[in-house]
Amino acid sequence: MLNRQTVVLSLVLAVALIVSLPCLGAAPVKITHLSSASHSESWQDFLREMKAPFEQENPGIEIEIITDAKPDEKFLVMAAGGIAPDVLDLVTQVTAPLIAQDMFMDLNKFLDPQTRNLIPPAMLNALTTPSGLLFMLPVEVYSIVTWYNLDMIRQAGLTPPAELKPEEWTWERMREYGRKLTVDSDGDGVAEIWGLDRMRSRPYIQTVQAGSNFFDRDIFPTKSLLLSEPVVTAIEFIEKLIWQDRVTQPATVGGNTYLYHNRAAIDVVDGPGIIGTRMKGVPFEWDVALQPYGPVNNATNVSLNGFQISAQTKNPEAAWKWVKFVGTTERAQRSMATHTGRLPMLARVARTWNTCVPDLPPNWMAFFEQSVHPDNVFLKEGLVTDARITNTLNNQLMRVWRGEVSARVALEEADRIITALFAEAESAR
Repeated sequence: MLNRQTVVLSLVLAVALIVSLPCLGAAPVKITHLSSASHSESWQDFLREMKAPFEQENPGIEIEIITDAKPDEKFLVMAAGGIAPDVLDLVTQVTAPLIAQDMFMDLNKFLDPQTRNLIPPAMLNALTTPSGLLFMLPVEVYSIVTWYNLDMIRQAGLTPPAELKPEEWTWERMREYGRKLTVDSDGDGVAEIWGLDRMRSRPYIQTVQAGSNFFDRDIFPTKSLLLSEPVVTAIEFIEKLIWQDRVTQPATVGGNTYLYHNRAAIDVVDGPGIIGTRMKGVPFEWDVALQPYGPVNNATNVSLNGFQISAQTKNPEAAWKWVKFVGTTERAQRSMATHTGRLPMLARVARTWNTCVPDLPPNWMAFFEQSVHPDNVFLKEGLVTDARITNTLNNQLMRVWRGEVSARVALEEADRIITALFAEAESAR
């Protein structure tokens, strides 16, 4: 018979063996990724393709991808219920209230020097709040460039913008091209062919080209710059194109009048997303070039999409492993480009974009060259927590685009209201 000492020793050894093998039978860590349906089904295909190799390389982590049409609202509901997602890919426009509520982790704590060096500093700066919180890891750059109908340009005897020196493609030359390319056969002010397409659509591009922007900073602005000389110059320039030159559509004209409908010649308001969609199969030759030079520069809007990590995640390290894998590896960047046509953030992949995406225009490198301009604006009107501010600005600008008031009157009214709103926010702090 075994004595007491032998039995005790056997039990100790058994316990030690169990403790030394804690992973046997352990459930994997589940990382929930809440994805925005607005990114398109091709984006979801990209994420699903990356799930399998990530899980193979990280056998203790399982990725669950869920998609929602209003992911910012879904995020708040899930968080309130104690089941917040770990990772998100919200578009930047909806993140301001969530940032203000401390809903995202600061990704600076995860960025090692090697990963940080992969990302252009200007992009990291654009996604960093005044308090220093990096709320999103960028994975793509959506550069707004100049697009043009090459057939119309040649027929008018004009030099294609891509064949001009960058400093020769200016606001004034674009305006001149607009006059020569616009066709209004009956003289009613509504053209059959518009020389310039939807110039009113992204006025923040013209303001940055004039040397400023609508507010004092992009994230949580505190001051209106709507009456500054650059902003007035930019909005009055667009106003002249619409109502004096009549070379671009006012807000009262819509429908099938755009470049990709073969009803406009030059477009400076679209990004690469239309390559595989709107521009696919168009009945004309086309190409792209850099933005035209305004009074100060030829910068543009580069929209940044990427990934956030919820501040409520219970597995931050595992969440970061997924974000880093899907956001910064060459394999994932190529998959994103192949599925979606988007321009990858990694420079070494962006330079070979044409190997991932068919039907690129001859001067496709303009997208990459434009994306690294030091004066680019990344957040459109900026991230503002009070929707009344951006609504006021957009409503007043719409009055100009409809021909109801002058640019100066609209900007003065918007500045008056928005300045009061900023003061109200300051007094509430």
